[in-house]
Amino acid sequence: MPKKVREEFEKTNPQPPIGNPFHCPICDRTIIRQYKNDVVLDHFHDTGEIRGWICRMCNNSMGMMEDDVGTLKRAIKWLQGILRAS
Repeated sequence: MPKKVREEFEKTNPQPPIGNPFHCPICDRTIIRQYKNDVVLDHFHDTGEIRGWICRMCNNSMGMMEDDVGTLKRAIKWLQGILRAS
């Protein structure tokens, strides 16, 4: 994501300060910020458009699945027991 885009976003949506609680919209957990990188700014990789702040674990999880919606949907079906190994 371009640095200018990030800076503009952070002016109106600053990263929660270390020591403060942060609620991740994806995993629905609230953490107390302890590290610089425990909350990250997520964005669309193809356009650079910012989606917002999420926890590092959710960001890593989506990144491991290459931000692919189809893969994430199959992962949901797997967790629900709908999809089975062949």
